[in-house]
Amino acid sequence: MGYETTLYLIGVRIPPSRRAYGEKCLQKQRDGKDEGLAGLCQVVDFDSDGFLQVVAKRAKKQGWYVDEVPDDEGFVLSLVGKCYGSEKFARWLCRTGFEGSIPQHSCEGDGHAWDWEFKTKRIRYWELRPAGPWAPVSVR
Repeated sequence: MGYETTLYLIGVRIPPSRRAYGEKCLQKQRDGKDEGLAGLCQVVDFDSDGFLQVVAKRAKKQGWYVDEVPDDEGFVLSLVGKCYGSEKFARWLCRTGFEGSIPQHSCEGDGHAWDWEFKTKRIRYWELRPAGPWAPVSVR
């Protein structure tokens, strides 16, 4: 069960002084017992600018759909699939000292969209939803 969503990594990075720690923690989670969290950790890595991004080949190998053309380093910003561990992933990144944003949106008919934004070991949840009533538009 579950439904298809697209998960993005936007500006996800750890301060350069903590990069080695971040890499060590990421490697440990890749081998972890929580399949959802481990699965997401297995398909991401640091790019040459220090941002955490999706490694297109790893994602495809694990059964994710990648609908972007990889950059010169083989990275993409998003992946598509059944992202069961996305909230745990966002919370884990926050606890580990990363900062950034992980928007996710449904590929199904409901069009639901949400986001986790995190920095300085604090996280907040965002939802995209109507902000006002329907308004008529005149036709000329």
